[in-house]
Amino acid sequence: MHGESFAYCCSLHLSFPSPRVMRLEKKPLDGLGLEVSGGYRVGIYVIELEDDSVCKAAGLQVGDRLLKVRVFG
Repeated sequence: MHGESFAYCCSLHLSFPSPRVMRLEKKPLDGLGLEVSGGYRVGIYVIELEDDSVCKAAGLQVGDRLLKVRVFG
């Protein structure tokens, strides 16, 4: 995958009964386009998404709890 990188994101949202896993393709120097808040005891939650972000395009929503994010490349 020359010139591209990708991320896997596993998240929970109140309206979904089970975790969702998303594969996000992005350019190597681009960010994921999200802002998070929280920490160890309360969990990490999405509080803002950029309009043109790969996370928003993949279906991530404000309020989602991130269970795992791995970025490759």
